[in-house]
Amino acid sequence: HYTLIADRLTAAEQEVEDHPPVLGGEDFAHYLDAERGVPGCMLFLGAHTPGSGGHHADTFNPDESVFWQGVLYWLLLACG
Repeated sequence: HYTLIADRLTAAEQEVEDHPPVLGGEDFAHYLDAERGVPGCMLFLGAHTPGSGGHHADTFNPDESVFWQGVLYWLLLACG
């Protein structure tokens, strides 16, 4: 499913980086459990600002100038 998403973003001239797997503390893997049969992948928007904490920290201060890209990603995925 990563390839499908990456292809759509690339076709829309959006930057796509292939990121190595990370073992974060997300519950996302539970949704993609093979028994559930739900396809998907996790995207990182890139809104982290230097000096702020991780996205679960109370000091997290995202770069709001990239939020439009998150909306665009969902529109590209929904409209195929």
